[in-house]
Amino acid sequence: MKLLPSLAARWFAACAIVAAAFVTTTSARTQHRPAPLPPPRPADLGRAPAASVPQTAVPQSPSPVPQTAAPRKPDEPLDLDHPPMLPTASRKRMSECGREWEATKKAGKDVDIGWRAFATRCLTR
Repeated sequence: MKLLPSLAARWFAACAIVAAAFVTTTSARTQHRPAPLPPPRPADLGRAPAASVPQTAVPQSPSPVPQTAAPRKPDEPLDLDHPPMLPTASRKRMSECGREWEATKKAGKDVDIGWRAFATRCLTR
């Protein structure tokens, strides 16, 4: 009968060790570490340009000319360093063209035209 109490003691010790190991591993996983800080900002960020560097005034034309990239042939690969640009436009105009694009697509008109061609045409109107 002495075997049963020693077996029970070993079983209790083994369960205690497993429970302690479980508690330490789960508590290590649930510790919240603060998010890493972003890198420091450059010292000259947000400052006006140095006064010693003369800036030449570029006259603005009354009506800005849309800058579009040269048309690309369909078989040419897209140059990722210099992607084609849309004409410059205000945020309001770009939103209007986006809504017009969605309405056109919902109506099923101009199915064969892509967004870039549509936006170029819309923004230069």
